Amino acid sequence: MPGFSLWMLPPADVGDRFRSLIADLSRRTGTPAFEPHLTLAGGIDAATERAAAARVAPLAARLPPLPIRLTEI
Repeated sequence: MPGFSLWMLPPADVGDRFRSLIADLSRRTGTPAFEPHLTLAGGIDAATERAAAARVAPLAARLPPLPIRLTEI
């Protein structure tokens, strides 16, 4: 998908655990590893990272923080 994506990343300690699990599963299944994340928006059409951030900034300014607690996969 061309353009930029907006990701939410887990806290460092959780990210480390997920990263290790993803790496292990990638090795066992022959699939690419990836950074643990939750995609909030994809395909943001912009020429630069700065331009992509400017496109999503108005939405981010209007939305309140949303706490998320994952309990299972």
